[in-house]
Amino acid sequence: MTENFQFLTFNLNPMKKIFTLISIFLPLIINAQTNLIENGSFEQSSTHLGKAKFDAWHFSGDLVPTKVEGHNDNSGAKAYANGNYSFYVYKNSKSNIINVEGNVEYTLTFWLKGKTGEEEIAPRITWYENDTELGAVQLKTSVAATDWEQKTYVVTISPLVANKANLLFTLSSKGDFIVIDDVVLKKTGTGASVPKPTGLNISTFQREIEVSWHKGDENTKWEIVFDEDTTMLEENKYMVTNLDPGTKHTIQVRAKVGTENSEFTDEKTVYTQLFNRGKDDLMRVPHLRTLTHDGKANKTINLFYNDLYNKNAEIKYFINNTAIQPHGYQLTFPETGKHLFKVIIKEDPEHEWETEYKLQIE
Repeated sequence: MTENFQFLTFNLNPMKKIFTLISIFLPLIINAQTNLIENGSFEQSSTHLGKAKFDAWHFSGDLVPTKVEGHNDNSGAKAYANGNYSFYVYKNSKSNIINVEGNVEYTLTFWLKGKTGEEEIAPRITWYENDTELGAVQLKTSVAATDWEQKTYVVTISPLVANKANLLFTLSSKGDFIVIDDVVLKKTGTGASVPKPTGLNISTFQREIEVSWHKGDENTKWEIVFDEDTTMLEENKYMVTNLDPGTKHTIQVRAKVGTENSEFTDEKTVYTQLFNRGKDDLMRVPHLRTLTHDGKANKTINLFYNDLYNKNAEIKYFINNTAIQPHGYQLTFPETGKHLFKVIIKEDPEHEWETEYKLQIE
């Protein structure tokens, strides 16, 4: 690389200089892929009862995990070979947390060293469709070196419906200890030909989030990952209700045509809105955010509120002084025209409101 830069200092045609720079850096851009292993460098950790707790990993306590100097002077994870115990990726009480695509090639690499002996470490990649296991590949390597060695494996995850994976390492009882660092799983093969969704639009409210995107052809279905939950969809829209104000959420969507999947959209991080007024603010009046100031409304309305602190509050509805029961979070007026719509909310013994809306139902 140094010789290339020295070459560029010669008095050459400027266009040739530009072309040479591109030829140097373009392969780096093409080959760059995102590491799918969270905290694969073991940098993020805490300590509990003398043992390291690495973020996004679970180590069996019998491995006595500790944080030590890792590859390239960064942190690494040290574990003792005590009786075929394992460590694996783990977050929010789940181990199948790696987002993958089916019929795609992936490359697993990690750096390893250990005390001279017969230590064996067996990586295992298991893939799923959501929470249903579809298959796995069992790998094995040994380490008997005091210097760092990089291990590399290439695997193909199939079938096409696979969308989640887990990575687990089992350490044999033959040796003393190992130190592992820089665990990387990257997509290195070509994905399916289905284009990923475009025009992703996200609207956030105090207790709801609405997501939509451009419609595909008539054979297209979709898969949305909201936080850690995966849902299959027939329509190009999605809504989550009953959330808490001011909370963080992540969203990804991909298209499905038959058994083929597109790539996921870039992960979006959003927050639900905060309450406008404090709970004991005398000016606070919980109100339906789905009704507009002009009084016009569709025959079926969504019963979504702003500034309602108790989402399990007792709420009664009346149309022209006749009680009516909603269906889920929706209420349907019996006919179009002008109506007097009354809502009585009892949040708790100290907070109760009665609100009337004069509506033109269209």
